[in-house]
Amino acid sequence: MNSSLSKLKKIDTSYLLRGGFWIGFGQFFATAANILIFLFLGNHLSKETFGDYRLVISISGIISIFFLNGLNASVTQAVAKNVKGILRRAVSMQLIWSALPFLAALSISGYYFYLDSKPHLALAIFLIGIVSPISNCFNTYLFYLNGLKDFKKIGLYTTIVAIINLAAVTIAIYFHGGLNAIVLAVFGSTLLSNFILYQKTVALEPICDNEQEIKHYLDFGKKISFSSAIITLSQYFDNILVYHFFGPAELAIYSFAKLIPDSLKNVTKIINPLAMPRFSKYDKKNIPDINFKTFALTFSLFLVAIAYMALPEKFFLYFFPLYGDSIVYSKIYALSIVGLSSIIPTTFFTSQASEKIIFNYNLTTSIFKLAVLSLGMAFYGLWGAIISLIASSAFSLFYSLILIKKTK
Repeated sequence: MNSSLSKLKKIDTSYLLRGGFWIGFGQFFATAANILIFLFLGNHLSKETFGDYRLVISISGIISIFFLNGLNASVTQAVAKNVKGILRRAVSMQLIWSALPFLAALSISGYYFYLDSKPHLALAIFLIGIVSPISNCFNTYLFYLNGLKDFKKIGLYTTIVAIINLAAVTIAIYFHGGLNAIVLAVFGSTLLSNFILYQKTVALEPICDNEQEIKHYLDFGKKISFSSAIITLSQYFDNILVYHFFGPAELAIYSFAKLIPDSLKNVTKIINPLAMPRFSKYDKKNIPDINFKTFALTFSLFLVAIAYMALPEKFFLYFFPLYGDSIVYSKIYALSIVGLSSIIPTTFFTSQASEKIIFNYNLTTSIFKLAVLSLGMAFYGLWGAIISLIASSAFSLFYSLILIKKTK
């Protein structure tokens, strides 16, 4: 059966199962750890404090706009094409640029301290400004391993980081740590784990043998970093709006509404590391059947969404008894899972270094998302946010398929 399926639409099932197992292994533990952290914090902190925590997490995402995250994709692409020595160079460049997210965090911290009179938030944001950018630099080792197709290490290392995160948060909660102790536990433990695993990985990297090739991939990484800034903003924009217009308690309810569907979305994270090395071997004259693969994933995600919506309310209340208000939002929000199959076309664009297409996609889908979120929340509050996220997910899927058609 495997051989028959492999021949159909050229799906390499042995590669998919072998690589998917290890990446799925890591994603399972990372997702489970994240849900447990939510569970611990949701039952330990007040809704207001948990809302503050979610705001800090969102701000850490927004300041990453100033960070060269696009270098991660270029490292994977370069290593898949046997370019040596790029990991050291990429991390060195990211460390230099980490000053920008720190300055951004410092500015936001100043706002909450002097203008909003919330010193506890100001300190938390200052802490992430120091720790988060450096942690993101060392996280690049995972994308290097992705290029090598070393999925076993990716799975094991992801699991290690997740377990250390969970242990750090558990210790902070046990000693009745407040917002800043928990923030430091989450980001500090991630930094420590990433630094150790980066050192272990880079020690085995071959010496650079072609400066010109490395420069080409680093330049590409910088370009897609700039073009993806707006999409990063759109990922966290809803949380910022909910916090400032409806308050921290509403953000806590909104965050729990998105928890399980967003955790289910982690399934699609398996696809990018599996597909990127394979897609990098194609060119625009020899495009794999993206439409078939995207349709298959879309249908699978639709079934997942329906199954989640059918779960009884007791399931949610058992784990999150304080957040019964989140249930109805969560079930409807699950429909946003379906549009995540756009990861297949977008991974192909990145693998081909299609700068104009990537910029076009990021800009168009992000502007659409920001616009519908602003309008939806202005008129319908949290329901407006939920429906807007579903609409923007569907739009991203359709637009990615339109761009694939134009590529052929």
